[in-house]
Amino acid sequence: MSNQSINLSTESPASTPSISLPSSPAGASLTDATPLSSQSVLAALNAHPDVSAQQLRQLIHSLALTIQTRASQHASQVAGLKNVIADLEENLGQVAKC
Repeated sequence: MSNQSINLSTESPASTPSISLPSSPAGASLTDATPLSSQSVLAALNAHPDVSAQQLRQLIHSLALTIQTRASQHASQVAGLKNVIADLEENLGQVAKC
């Protein structure tokens, strides 16, 4: 098995900024989470070994939101490419008839 890893993030690696854990103000819900890349989550966990259960839930929710967003974007891209293929096949069929 290979020891190589692939970065599938759409974010460019940056210099190591100060990583802070997401804060949840009193009354904030997990639905207030913003998407975080897997690298951001790992950096936050590495920088803060004592993560509270609430902060961990917030990180997980943010990561899940990122995954859902990327899956939706991917599905849209696939649908668009299928439309392009169908149009090209139709054009090819018309050219072949000439």
